[in-house]
Amino acid sequence: MDQYYSHGKLLLAGEYAVLDGVLALAIPTTFGQSLNIMDHDKPGQLHWESYLPDGNLWFSGQFETASLTLQQCSDQPIGENLQKLLSSARSLNPEFLTNALGQKAISRLEFPSDWGLGSSSTLINNVAQWAHINPFTLSELSFGGSGYDIAAAQSKAVFTYQRLGTTQKVHPIKLPWTFTQNIYFVYLNKKQDSRKAIERYRSTVVSPMWHEQMQSCVEAMLQVRSMEEIIPLIEHHERLIGKAIGMTPVKKRLFAAYEGVVKSLGGWGGDFVMAIGPDTTPDYFKNLGYHTVISFDDMTQKK
Repeated sequence: MDQYYSHGKLLLAGEYAVLDGVLALAIPTTFGQSLNIMDHDKPGQLHWESYLPDGNLWFSGQFETASLTLQQCSDQPIGENLQKLLSSARSLNPEFLTNALGQKAISRLEFPSDWGLGSSSTLINNVAQWAHINPFTLSELSFGGSGYDIAAAQSKAVFTYQRLGTTQKVHPIKLPWTFTQNIYFVYLNKKQDSRKAIERYRSTVVSPMWHEQMQSCVEAMLQVRSMEEIIPLIEHHERLIGKAIGMTPVKKRLFAAYEGVVKSLGGWGGDFVMAIGPDTTPDYFKNLGYHTVISFDDMTQKK
């Protein structure tokens, strides 16, 4: 049996602007997705099963490997997306899945699929490992985006990411932040559509000065040590993004009474936010109905 694994992702700073080559700060999460490949008793067939963290089967499908035809599945849109991904992988490696023997693929998510931690990017990176191809190229062929999520899938610790043309600069870093015990990730009970978020940003026009301000802000966030230093930087970052995409920052919109600072992560409007504040932070958000509150240490993959 062949085994592959990829980490989930959270973009802490540089969202949207990362699409245009601005430096971004991201973490690989302790939650990821595995892919196990084994022999199957039906020659010329690929049988696929995807499982949720609770062990429930949420997708199954069968493909004819010679043509990668989708023969049957439990969810047609998911099946068609998976077929596109496998076909893209074969376009990059014509030998992929050409073995006449039958194969079975079992994929297991370690986080709910609506959390926005990268159910697609972790799958792409796993398939790329299986097919022995470049995962960034496969991502571009299938779902697009900046590619930071693919970098997270492969990373072992906090990292900076910058896309320069067709190349990616990924640097593991050690954050000087002394306040990680005061950082929490809060799920907003709503999944954000990454493609729509990208389309929203692409429909706007931002100036070179805006890109420079974003770059400077992210670089400054990498240097601070205390909460007192990072709070005004996060507020500045939120104002810059809010102005660019025409949206109100999440703290002003939902959490005006919170004592600390709240920052959107990735596409605005859903998934997780980052809250930095007092020890009472988990209780504050849970009392408002946001029950998924995860500490920085519990969320962040460290090795």
